[in-house]
Amino acid sequence: PMLIAKREYPYNRWEPLYFGTNKEPWYSESLCWEGFQDKMTQMLEMCLQKYRLVILDGGFLSHAAVPRSKKHRKRDEVTNTVKYVKIINYLKKKYDDRQG
Repeated sequence: PMLIAKREYPYNRWEPLYFGTNKEPWYSESLCWEGFQDKMTQMLEMCLQKYRLVILDGGFLSHAAVPRSKKHRKRDEVTNTVKYVKIINYLKKKYDDRQG
């Protein structure tokens, strides 16, 4: 079944994969996958541009396991958080008219 939803609670933490064109905001490589939330800024910008995501409920992605270093995980999370705050501030300025 198809599900149409906005990225609001309880779906606010979704990091959906999508098929798009070159017109959508580009994926930012500034946040690392190991620090989590690597797709969050792209999805936020799409929300600010009023995108509506039609979700194929029950779809899934399978990929090869990627070794994760527990040693660097906390560092990557902290680094991502600092970068994320900077990106959010940039998007707030860029889309100042769409806040609220």
